Amino acid sequence: MDKRWHCIILLGLAASILSSCANDDTSASTVELTDLNEEEHALLEFGNEHAAAFDVNLPADEAEAAQLYVDVYEDGELVEEKSNPLFSIELDEQVDMIKMAANYTADDPEDQQKMQVLGQVTQSEAGTGGSGRQYIEMLGQESYSFTPGGNSTLKPGEKSDLALFTTSTSLRTDWYEDNHVTRISEDGEQVVLFGVEIFEEPLEDIDEN
Repeated sequence: MDKRWHCIILLGLAASILSSCANDDTSASTVELTDLNEEEHALLEFGNEHAAAFDVNLPADEAEAAQLYVDVYEDGELVEEKSNPLFSIELDEQVDMIKMAANYTADDPEDQQKMQVLGQVTQSEAGTGGSGRQYIEMLGQESYSFTPGGNSTLKPGEKSDLALFTTSTSLRTDWYEDNHVTRISEDGEQVVLFGVEIFEEPLEDIDEN
């Protein structure tokens, strides 16, 4: 066979492999911090202490349901009575964005201060897919440091932390790169994680589990 044909065949195989890899990348469900300008961030944060938005690439056929959650850690241990889903939603359309915000509140100045965490999921054609909120008893501090996460791949049955609140000043700023790596808080410190989890089964099956 002519050497020229060998080259053409090899180039064709290489192109096929590269195309396959590209398709695998684009089919992955991902979430990443939205790059907001100053005005957009001010609008999102209006009335709240902290806020962030996340662009989501989650086609409707990639998952049956999604759940926003808040996990609370104190002294390095998960506090189950404070850790609950914000809300769950059936995915009828592609998910485009997740928004979250948080503020601090107390019914009375002498009451223990609480942090209110709000989350919202937006679907492309269905408008606002759903929203929820949760109140978390704080450890007495007036405010927490807030760090939104970076890029993450969404996988069914695995939690993806999107934002972190903490009383600690020593935790890594790249905490989100190794999913769930920053679970350790020192004595007397609190870590609050906001995130999303997707599921291949419908909501009724999730609730049963």
